[in-house]
Amino acid sequence: MCGIAGIVGRDVSAIDRSCFEGMLSSLRLRGPDDYGNRTFSNCVLLHTRLSILDLTTGHQPMMDNRRKVAITFNGEIYNYQELRRDLVARGHEFTTKSDTEVILKAYLEHGADCARHLDGMFAFGIWDDDEQTLFLARDRFGKKPLYFAHDLAGNLLFASEIKALLASGRVQGVLDYSAIDTYLRLMYVPPSRTVYENIQVVKPAESMMIAVGGSMQRQSYWSLSPNPVRISYLDAKEEVRIRLRDAVRKRMVADVEIGALLSGGVDSTLVTHYAQRFSSRPIKTFSIGYGNYINELPFSQAAADTIGTEHHTLQVGGSELVDDLCKVAAYFDEPHADSSNIAQFLVSRFAGSMVKVALCGDGGDELFLGYEWYWQHRTRGRAFRLRSNRGTRRPSAA
Repeated sequence: MCGIAGIVGRDVSAIDRSCFEGMLSSLRLRGPDDYGNRTFSNCVLLHTRLSILDLTTGHQPMMDNRRKVAITFNGEIYNYQELRRDLVARGHEFTTKSDTEVILKAYLEHGADCARHLDGMFAFGIWDDDEQTLFLARDRFGKKPLYFAHDLAGNLLFASEIKALLASGRVQGVLDYSAIDTYLRLMYVPPSRTVYENIQVVKPAESMMIAVGGSMQRQSYWSLSPNPVRISYLDAKEEVRIRLRDAVRKRMVADVEIGALLSGGVDSTLVTHYAQRFSSRPIKTFSIGYGNYINELPFSQAAADTIGTEHHTLQVGGSELVDDLCKVAAYFDEPHADSSNIAQFLVSRFAGSMVKVALCGDGGDELFLGYEWYWQHRTRGRAFRLRSNRGTRRPSAA
């Protein structure tokens, strides 16, 4: 996890440096290992880094070795080695081993279509000083955040977090009460908007090309098309197994140690099982318990023993949870009602004391209807359709 930010507009270099320092400072938790900025006459790119790949030469913002094009990037590109080989064959020369430079070269080769070639989680901004354009892009499912806003002078500001936009001192959030109404109905703000009228989000699978003093073009570079399954149940099981295995395998590429969050449930246990298969030594796994209230530790320990991981556990509770709840609330840019927030924070902090990267099973329940309320939604929807059909059914001709 890194932090990215930037400002684009007429004579941005004249803006007081306290603006950039405020934005960088607000993003330091996202990138504690390194930070940097790169200044052009009409653009400033900012970056705070959590070093995962190419620890020595992956400093950002990164400038291309041939053209006046620079990038600030957050995320990980899983197919960067294959892309690199293809780009080398097309004549591109690399000076680092990072996936960041691969994105930069892919942009020089493919232009605004570069995001289509990337397999991974990402949010990035690329400044082309010759063309005087900023290119923003976000991964297909919006795993990495990316926000933008305009200040009173017409400059465009972008960042990984809304807090960074506000920390610039050039943007003040104006509450969008319709978004608050939506939150109270759904318990989350939809991913296509924010809780502020004047702060927008780069949508999942969206890219934007912004010209200084000119146009802003937005396009969706990918969509999930309907694809009905026409294979047997047994074949479907095997396909899921293969895809899960391959998904874990390509996430095990890093220049730092990788661990896993292990609750002992189906999803995290499967992910940990495959992660251990792709590791040459026992991986570190982490789980937490809440004493007699909620205690998954016996299940996680059983899973760890079976898989063969180096397991670490933590019992939490007491008054310190109140302080932790305040910390969790401070991290969020917008209202967020997920009941697992505090648990995710605690186990992530625990894991972060020993590893930089940790896999987890988040998303499995949403994908496979693992929680009761997903089944309720499905059955209630079916009951509603049956009632609707009963009310519109034509009488028989008898």
